[in-house]
Amino acid sequence: WAWKQASKWLIRFGQEHNEAKLEMELQKLSEQDGKTTSNLAAAKAWANCLNRLTAFQRNNLTAWATAMKKMPKTLSAKTRPKWVRQAQECMNNCKGAIPAWIMPLYRVFETIVPEPESFDVAIIDEASQTGPEGLVLAYLAKQCIIVGDEQQIAPDAIYPPEEMLDALVKRYLDGIPFKDFYHPATSLFSLAAILFSGRIVLREHFRCMPEIIQFSNQLCYA
Repeated sequence: WAWKQASKWLIRFGQEHNEAKLEMELQKLSEQDGKTTSNLAAAKAWANCLNRLTAFQRNNLTAWATAMKKMPKTLSAKTRPKWVRQAQECMNNCKGAIPAWIMPLYRVFETIVPEPESFDVAIIDEASQTGPEGLVLAYLAKQCIIVGDEQQIAPDAIYPPEEMLDALVKRYLDGIPFKDFYHPATSLFSLAAILFSGRIVLREHFRCMPEIIQFSNQLCYA
């Protein structure tokens, strides 16, 4: 009788505490915990950023955003230079308020006043598809992290005849090492491989579908 009672209790306990169900609930709670931690970290980061923001920086940050909205997209627009100047002035006054700025290269040219070491670190992504004009970032930042892939296609640049380029190189770059590599068809990644050391090669790629990245591996990286 005692054995039968114990057996029934074990069966009922097993039904009420299903292992697979508990595992699913644990996984769900773990995911919720991760999302909550992520949201908390983001909220605390924003709170810290906003608490450090001065009234002067806040005014210039708002003015910069307004200038960017007002800036005509057409390069030949008469009012465009005025709003470019306004954006540059406001950016110079508020760039220290934001820990990290993310923008395409053309936006850097439009909004950043060209002063040496204005930023601690510049990270250039897709440098394999950026031309030598990206070297300006090495002037703007104390350190550069150049990210790219030598197997990707070179920048699709439209440039003048080679004779004209050779004349410009001879006129302006005479005495500079590897001067002939400063060419519109040479990627920033290739230039960095020549000029700088300290390459770190990734062994795995986590973003793509396995079937897609495996195709690329077999085609280019075997």
